[in-house]
Amino acid sequence: AQFADYVLVVKANRKNAVQRIHENLHQGALLFNRRVDARLDELSGRAALMSDDYSIRQLFLKEQPDPATVRSALRSYSVRMGVPFMALLSPEGSRIGDTGGVLPGAALRPFQDLVKVATAADDPRAKGFARLPPEGPRGKLYALLVVPIYAPKPEIVAWIGLALPMD
Repeated sequence: AQFADYVLVVKANRKNAVQRIHENLHQGALLFNRRVDARLDELSGRAALMSDDYSIRQLFLKEQPDPATVRSALRSYSVRMGVPFMALLSPEGSRIGDTGGVLPGAALRPFQDLVKVATAADDPRAKGFARLPPEGPRGKLYALLVVPIYAPKPEIVAWIGLALPMD
């Protein structure tokens, strides 16, 4: 009888522990999503302000923007926004310029996918996650965001892509 009671108590305790673990994981996931969404919303607002900036708009007065000027402008904005990587993409998603570093080649494809999503959804921005670089042991999780540059609205002349590490 004692052994049967012991088995029932162990089963009930295990079931309760598993249920609490699942609840805590669910709460943690909700908190993570809220914090990431809040940070991306903040970055989206900053990127929208950046897209209205005179210096960014001047890049598109020329047929082919100067790569060094684009890189310098993006580096300046990435420092102000606190993101390690930014890219400037054409309306079709090809790279116009970026901040440089280890992410440019790996980040291009996920940014292009987000541009397609935003264009198809007729949404002024798109966000997602990617492991960059996708191969090898040194990959990290990044939250990605693309925001359009209008000239004038509703014509999109470029997309700003931002990569935020999920540390």
